[in-house]
Amino acid sequence: MTLTLIVISILFLGFQSFPVSLGSDLKSGTAHSLQVVFTLGGLQVLMLWLGLFLGDKFLYLAGSYGNIILFVGFLLIGLRILIDTFAIRKGERTFNLDDSKSILLASTAQSINSLLAGILFSLFSIGHLIYFGFLAIATLIFSALGAWLKLGKSSLAFASFIYLIGGIFIIAISFYFGFFSDKL
Repeated sequence: MTLTLIVISILFLGFQSFPVSLGSDLKSGTAHSLQVVFTLGGLQVLMLWLGLFLGDKFLYLAGSYGNIILFVGFLLIGLRILIDTFAIRKGERTFNLDDSKSILLASTAQSINSLLAGILFSLFSIGHLIYFGFLAIATLIFSALGAWLKLGKSSLAFASFIYLIGGIFIIAISFYFGFFSDKL
């Protein structure tokens, strides 16, 4: 059950690249779109690695507070995703992907949740390669899909709907790991 919940939460983390890559128009600027897709994927995995590294170094001190840390951490991730839902729905695009610096900035901003998730995932005794593999595949697929689709009301509505589902799901697993799971 724990591994399934982690994999599903990784899929929702990977989906965060979708709205960022919307509008990079894969059909007209293939090289630019590929740069967006691979930068998004690379930074997601890098931030997850950094989170796992930090978690491995410091969360051994958590002791019996691991469930509380999981609850608060996943709750914060879920709430952040829910807040982003409304901004996406309104069509507020805060990222301009015209040059490499702005792509790097947008990729870093959207991968902050992966950093926090990596810290939290270090509490589980699951191989790190599983996290990297699922997140890399999910991010590459969703960001390529976003680059392929046109920026419009329907694509923004789809993105905000998936964000809403993801935020609710991650909040639900925060309660599961915080109060019902004893597998740490």
